Amino acid sequence: MPSINDKPLDSQTAREIADLHFGNLRSGAAIRNLSHRQVSRVEHASGKFIVKSYRINLFRRFFSCFPFSTDYATILQGLTPPLRANFAYSFNCQVTITDDAGPTDMFALFGKAPLPPDFRQTYSEAGKLLAKIHARRIFHADAKTPNFVLNQNLQSLPPVLIIDCDKVRQLPKLPEDKMVFNFAQFMACHSMKCDPNLKLFPEAIAAFLNGYEKESGTPHEVMRRMATQALACALGNRKIELRVSPELLKDVIINYINRR
Repeated sequence: MPSINDKPLDSQTAREIADLHFGNLRSGAAIRNLSHRQVSRVEHASGKFIVKSYRINLFRRFFSCFPFSTDYATILQGLTPPLRANFAYSFNCQVTITDDAGPTDMFALFGKAPLPPDFRQTYSEAGKLLAKIHARRIFHADAKTPNFVLNQNLQSLPPVLIIDCDKVRQLPKLPEDKMVFNFAQFMACHSMKCDPNLKLFPEAIAAFLNGYEKESGTPHEVMRRMATQALACALGNRKIELRVSPELLKDVIINYINRR
C-alpha cells in the first residue's frame, strides 16, 4: 500500500488528470455523469484519483456561488481522501481531484454475497469514523453508506473514510438531532438485494453503533435513545433515502436496544 501523499499536484499533472477524466466521460466510463456534476476514477503515472467536474452557469459564477466547498479538506483532514487539486478547467467548469481510497463503499459491500468475515469490524470502524467527525463538530449532510469507502489504497489513514464532502459544515456546537440524522442516513441506506446478508443486518448495525459509542464515549443509555430517534427519523423524514424495509429497521433497533 503506497504512503499517503497530500501535497498539491502541480498544474500540468492536474490538467493531465482532468483530461483523462473528460476522456472517461466521453467514453461512458464515468462513475456519475449528471448535467451539473460528473465523477470518474482516473489512473495516472502519479497515482489513482477520483476526479469531479462541476458545470457552473453564469449566474453562479457572477455571484461566486459555486455548488461545493473545499473547506472539508482542512476540517476533515485524516478522515477523508486528501484533496490534491482544485482549479478552473474552463470558464464554466471547476475540477477537484482527490486520492482514490478504493472502489468499494459500504453500500456495495452489503450488497455482495457473502459478507466478508470481518464485516463487523468494518461496521465498527464506520461508527468510529462518524464519531470522530462529530467530535470535530462537523455535520455531513449525506452520511449514507455509499459515502463510507473502504480504504484500500491510502496508508496511514483509517480503514474506512468519508467522501462526498462538498457540503459538510463545521458548527460551533453539533446538536444531537444532527447526529441522529446521520445515524438515520447510514442505517436506512443499505442494499436489500442479497437475501443471505439480511440476517446479518442487525449485527452490522449493532457493530456500527457500538463503534460510535466506544469512540465517542457516549453512555449506552444515550445511544439507545439516539438509536430510537434515528429510527423515527429514518421512517418519517423525506430527506432520508430509505432502502430498508420499515419492519426490518424496527427489528434492528429493538435488537440493539435489548442487547444489553
